[in-house]
This record gives sequence, C-alpha cells and structure tokens, in this order.
Amino acid sequence: MQYIISHESGISDFYFCKQIKNASTVANIHSHIEFIFALEGELSLTVDKKTQLLHKGEVAIILPYQVHDYATVETSDIFLIACPPDYINEHKQLLTSKVFSPHITS
Repeated sequence: MQYIISHESGISDFYFCKQIKNASTVANIHSHIEFIFALEGELSLTVDKKTQLLHKGEVAIILPYQVHDYATVETSDIFLIACPPDYINEHKQLLTSKVFSPHITS
C-alpha cells in the first residue's frame, strides 16, 4: 500500500515529512506515529528509556505516546515522517495490537 499526502490536500497541519541533517531533539511525546529513516550516518535514539543506535539503511517506528528523543552521533541525514494513526487505517488494528521491540529495523 502506498500513501501520498500533499500540501494541496488541506491536511498539512496533521502530518509532516522532512529531511534533516545532523538531527537532534529533546525528549517529547505526541499522538502521531513517527517513522525515522536513516539515509546516512547514525542517531542515538531513545524510546521509553531504551537507547539504541539507528544506522544507515534502518528505520525506527515510534508509536503514539512513546517518550522519545534522538541525537546525531557524528553526522546524520534522516527522513522523518509523522502522521496520525488514522492515516493508515488498513494497518491500525495491526499496530495497536502489537508491541514493537526493538524499535529499529533494517
């Protein structure tokens, strides 16, 4: 399944997609699902007090209301997508009934 969401759809306040170099953030929590794709370098990613390294070619999935933060180790280039769980209705039941561990996959 492929999802294409454009700014012309009028729903841009509810999702965002952004490429970020040398990313870092303070601990935060929100109602969105967040996907972090590591294009280059690596991030130190903490989700619910568990820290792992996100390497080039890996993706992290952060579920709604999970406390998380990340910081670039030396350099990083990531692509970040955050959207409400309702945007992926076909998968919502699968996501809400599963516990993802570890949070990073390649």
